[in-house]
Amino acid sequence: MNDAKIIIPARYASSRFPGKPLAELDGQTVISRVVRAALQTTASRPVYVATDDPRIANEVEARFASSDAQVVMTSENCHTGTDRLAEAIQTLGIPLDGRQIVVNVQGDEPFLDPAHIDALLALMADQPDLQMGTLATPLQSDEQFFDPNTVKAVVSQQQRALYFSRAPIPYDRDNTALVKPLRHLGIYAYEANWLLKMASLPPSPLEESEKLEQLRALDAGVAIGVAIVQDVVPIAIDTPDDLERARTYLRENQ
Repeated sequence: MNDAKIIIPARYASSRFPGKPLAELDGQTVISRVVRAALQTTASRPVYVATDDPRIANEVEARFASSDAQVVMTSENCHTGTDRLAEAIQTLGIPLDGRQIVVNVQGDEPFLDPAHIDALLALMADQPDLQMGTLATPLQSDEQFFDPNTVKAVVSQQQRALYFSRAPIPYDRDNTALVKPLRHLGIYAYEANWLLKMASLPPSPLEESEKLEQLRALDAGVAIGVAIVQDVVPIAIDTPDDLERARTYLRENQ
């Protein structure tokens, strides 16, 4: 076990699916599934859930021992998961000296693979100059490639992000198939002090254009390491339809 800390931002008031962290999926809530997956990684315990809603807090506290998972109450005014994470770091008093790694795991990813988090932690350990890291996986279809809701990542041979976009990139002009397009997965590892600085920066023009927060880091000149992982279940719970897809997936794969 290493000293990396996992924080799971979870809010109740989603515009597309209010209450989604508490939606039931095969006898467990979505947030409980995410916490259980996080507990199977090599990161330190407890796992923290950062939320502004007592209903989510009550669910976590009822399901888990405090040695495994704890709640950090955050402001209702957090505009992004990064803002919520930054506030949680300050509330917890996480040390900012040295290289404290904090992992942002989305609270709507019930099929999170613990091995993928460990791959991200290994990347951060292998490249100690990285202030930030994330995950990507090979795209599975042309439909995903051209879908603006699927974020694409272009990654160097040194495992550094060159760009993220909703556009279909990289463009294969001569149909060489030399580069396999990648789908970005919204899981991040940060040095805690960089995360606080990033949260304090204004949105960059690229970020505002693409509506992708990680572009703020690239615009600021910060390298983002990218670990490539396989066998990703492509279902996050953003809408009630996603929940039904997840239930169907579980029925068909049990």
